[in-house]
Amino acid sequence: VKIKKELIGMGMPSADPSLHPSPAQHISPEALHSMLTSSTSSSSSDVIMLDTRNDYELKMGTFKGAQHYNIETFRDFPSAVKANPLPKDKKIVMFCTGGIRCEKAAFAMVEAGGYNPENLYQLDGGILNYFDKINNSLEGESTQETYTGGCFVFDDRIVVDGKGKKVDGVRVCFRCRFPWSPEQVSSMGGDDKVVECPKCGEVDMFNVGSRDRKRKAR
Repeated sequence: VKIKKELIGMGMPSADPSLHPSPAQHISPEALHSMLTSSTSSSSSDVIMLDTRNDYELKMGTFKGAQHYNIETFRDFPSAVKANPLPKDKKIVMFCTGGIRCEKAAFAMVEAGGYNPENLYQLDGGILNYFDKINNSLEGESTQETYTGGCFVFDDRIVVDGKGKKVDGVRVCFRCRFPWSPEQVSSMGGDDKVVECPKCGEVDMFNVGSRDRKRKAR
């Protein structure tokens, strides 16, 4: 058993939620949904949705109008915050898959970006909790108003839809883990073809050669 110091590393030792509470306020899926969909309130125009995930994740889906730093790894987040300032007079709602990264991202927003904690929020439980609470628990409500696509997850499902069900046909490069939609895979000739990954340059991104060798060895 190998023990990791950090489940998700950001390269900022001071960003340790186990020692200090996150400087961002938690906002529930229900409160956020109401904020984003209310037609009688101007609150939605005063909110910036900030996707703290990596570029390959948000490619599969994100909140409508969300901003992001197009980072390849979460360790790039602090430097991206410094290099790409957001308006500091608006509420910034950070979100990720399940909420873990936002706990750390909030520290970077304050320390690296100089943002006021009073204007920082993090979606409680992340996108997956938002899907569950809005699509499965609130009668008559749907995330289709506020969210486009699915959510990349770090298991065999790869991408789930708003109901938490696996989206069929999505494939990832076995080396860089960049995901490709069913339409993109089809345009490449299918996942049974040797194809070079447009993202990282891996010459056989679907690992067809390895699968062929295993079949021949049986």
